[in-house]
Amino acid sequence: MEELSNIFTRINIQILQLLSKEKLHIREIAERINCSPAKVHACIKVFKRNSIVKEVDDKNKKVIVLNHENPFTRQVLQLLDSDTRQPVSEKINLFDAISPLDFRYYGRNKKIFEKLQPYLSESAFIKYALRAEAALTRALARNRICTQKIADEVEKASKQVTPEEVYAEEDRIKHNIRALANSIRNRVSDEAKPFVHFTSTSYDIIATADALRYKDFANDVLVPELIRLESTLIRVALREKGTVQIGRTHGQHAEPITFGFAISQYVSRLGSSILRIRRTANNLRGKMAGAVGAYNASSLFFDEPVRFEEQVMEELNLKASPISTQIVEPEFLVQHINSVISAFGVIADLADDMRHLQRNEI
Repeated sequence: MEELSNIFTRINIQILQLLSKEKLHIREIAERINCSPAKVHACIKVFKRNSIVKEVDDKNKKVIVLNHENPFTRQVLQLLDSDTRQPVSEKINLFDAISPLDFRYYGRNKKIFEKLQPYLSESAFIKYALRAEAALTRALARNRICTQKIADEVEKASKQVTPEEVYAEEDRIKHNIRALANSIRNRVSDEAKPFVHFTSTSYDIIATADALRYKDFANDVLVPELIRLESTLIRVALREKGTVQIGRTHGQHAEPITFGFAISQYVSRLGSSILRIRRTANNLRGKMAGAVGAYNASSLFFDEPVRFEEQVMEELNLKASPISTQIVEPEFLVQHINSVISAFGVIADLADDMRHLQRNEI
């Protein structure tokens, strides 16, 4: 074990606190703590020598994660937690959570947590909302409303803001998106401050962040998982295509079929559902049309405010809602949710059939 003084340096503690919340690339860590990637790399080498962290593949890049299997890592995290705990803790016992999703599945299954947390958690929402704010400033720079330097400054600040900062500010001012904007402003120069949240309303940020994170979740996690299930069903259908079983109509014996034929029904139904999920996810819409959707603020600065909205969405690889009020047209999200529910209905039917086939009388 290395000297503790080499592990518990100021910068090392900052890095460990970041990694206790999410997995990050070395460059992302450097941006968050405002230091050079070379310095972060040197710190990570110290952690690796002591098995505190490990490097894993994540979407074609290497990221750093804490090695929770190492007892020393757990002790370090306990020390950091006790050192940084606020008088009023944001943490609750997992079994004090209201939703069974939290205390039975999401909170107790590391694999599920790691898949869902980057997209569906509250910290994920804040991360995506910060991306929407940064995209807005990049589009302002494209139109020479602000300089590229300012856009870069806002983007860098957006990557450094934490959910804890945003919620502490919300406790003070009682407005979540204003708190988010203030947290960015606290990290940028006076010259850049006016361009944070410029011409936008709260739901421009919320709707855009939600569209982007649900789209990413569907493409990165949900669809690949469903395709794995579909592949399994295809293999079973082909393997059992000659396995004879009785067919049923109204629950009663009818003409014979094969088990492979029965499974092929689910291959077709689930495959269609996967295509609908992918199509509706990639059609989710954001907005940058202002408080009532009429471009009142942005039209003061742009001759074509609709085109400006499209430019903001292009920064995030999204499309804009054809028309908005305070919110985007709800049908885009409704159609996506319906496609997900439909897919899960197919899985429920499959589970029900498999359960019936285990009954003694069958």
